[in-house]
Amino acid sequence: MGGHRRQRRQALVEFDDELAQTVIANDRQINHMDVAVDGACTEVLVRRQPTASDLRLVLAVIRTINDLERIGDEAKHVAKIALRLADKAAMHNRLSSIQRMGEKVKQMLLKVK
Repeated sequence: MGGHRRQRRQALVEFDDELAQTVIANDRQINHMDVAVDGACTEVLVRRQPTASDLRLVLAVIRTINDLERIGDEAKHVAKIALRLADKAAMHNRLSSIQRMGEKVKQMLLKVK
């Protein structure tokens, strides 16, 4: 999970939209894994009638996968913010370039007089 945290942070700080897209895609994979593990836990509960200690383990697994799925959702949310900020940063860079170009044109025109 530490690598995913680094990816989210890197996508946000560096405006890395490719990495942000990877984090979003990973969330889909996490959701699929959550459903699969939840189904396996349900099967254990229904078919095997676990003892008390096994039941505690299964419940702990269910709680853990629920938390991991929520973490994945938050990672996706941060990645989407990174994509929006990357668009704004790109626009800001373009506007700054246009502004600098405008200043140069102004200076050139003043020299022509």
